[in-house]
Amino acid sequence: MDLQQEQLARSMGEGHRVIHGVAGSGKTMILGYRAQVLAQALASKPILILCFNRALAARLQQMVEERELSATVSARSFHGWCNDQLRLYHLRRPEGTGDEFIEKLVQTVIQGVDSGQVPRAQYGAVLVDEGHDFEPEWLKLVAQMVHPETNSLLVLYDDAQSINRRKARLGFSFAEVGIQARGRTTILRMNYRNTAQIMAVACEFARDLLSAKEAEEDAIPLVAPQSAGRSGSLPELRSFAGEEAG
Repeated sequence: MDLQQEQLARSMGEGHRVIHGVAGSGKTMILGYRAQVLAQALASKPILILCFNRALAARLQQMVEERELSATVSARSFHGWCNDQLRLYHLRRPEGTGDEFIEKLVQTVIQGVDSGQVPRAQYGAVLVDEGHDFEPEWLKLVAQMVHPETNSLLVLYDDAQSINRRKARLGFSFAEVGIQARGRTTILRMNYRNTAQIMAVACEFARDLLSAKEAEEDAIPLVAPQSAGRSGSLPELRSFAGEEAG
């Protein structure tokens, strides 16, 4: 973590916050440090870290345990957390399998919140990693889980990395889903993960798909990466006649 990232994690203050960052800009590292700061500041209030991917959730939970934060901080995949809510508040388990079950699971939790069976404001803070993989209604659900006394919500976002694309590019504002981050939005453009040579080749391949796109502060921009200046060998490109040849 460089000085800018550490200062950002320490100085966020209260309220909802959104960080738009390119791949390799250290968003997850900032989230981890922010969770540590909040765990100390909020004492016994529970803190929830959410992401879309189960493997990332396991890695985040490992980070929580390594930092000895598991007494108050937990990391879950979004759908794993929905399953937790189903069990904790005795919601009727929906029928179906695969994508059908997943969609019904989320709707069951949303309906549980709307009916009052699932309580709002369960957490002193909620931190969302890879928020670009969340549907807008998921973000709306998550925003309701933050206790108004602390009002601490952090969403890390990079539309260029979206893998759950059904609605990601249709356009919505954060205010529409209950995230009040106007005036508290940060953009991270620096890529620390790759050398300048690798990033230049990758950007050339993705140029037509990932052109930078400005947006209103409360909407979703597409941020172009900038190199942190690390240098290395030029990537070696090879072509093959087919999958078997590769």
